Amino acid sequence: MDVLWQIDGDDLSITWSEDRGTQISIPPASKGFGSTLVEATVTHQFGGTLSYDWRPVGLSVNIVMPLSILAR
Repeated sequence: MDVLWQIDGDDLSITWSEDRGTQISIPPASKGFGSTLVEATVTHQFGGTLSYDWRPVGLSVNIVMPLSILAR
C-alpha cells in the first residue's frame, strides 16, 4: 500500500494505492461501511471529491479536498 499526497494549487490531493492484494475483475456491487463513511466525510464535510480506480492488482483512490476547508 502507498499513500501519496501533494498540494495542487488550492487543493490537497491524496492517492491511496493498494497492490498485490486480491485480484479485482469488476468493482463491487455495493459499498461497505468504511467506503460510505469516507465518501460522506470527503464530499459532504470537506467539499472534496473521491474517485476510484479498480485495477486488477488492487484499488487506487484519489481524494481531492480544498485547502481552505481544512484550515478552519
